[in-house]
Amino acid sequence: MLPEVVFPSKKGAVNENQITSEDTDGTIQLLRVRYDGFVEAGETVQPSESAYSVFFRVSSSDIVISNINAVHGAIAVVPDSLDGAFVTTEFTVCRARDMAPT
Repeated sequence: MLPEVVFPSKKGAVNENQITSEDTDGTIQLLRVRYDGFVEAGETVQPSESAYSVFFRVSSSDIVISNINAVHGAIAVVPDSLDGAFVTTEFTVCRARDMAPT
């Protein structure tokens, strides 16, 4: 079953991968998920000037699902080249569980 393999990485009251618009004065790189299942670098934004107040840092191999456009195929795996990019609350990020053999 899927919950045995991945979990939503945004769950929990405190998340080390979450920043707010008040946390940084610099810019962050957003991730864009295309309808063909690929991701690419999106806009570079200053969180304090964004319409969003919360952002989530993604890691390579995370599964990023567009909450708005998943039905159109906007679901992708984050490549190494975009490790550390951010998504808004309009995305669900799933992370693989540690599946090391016991």
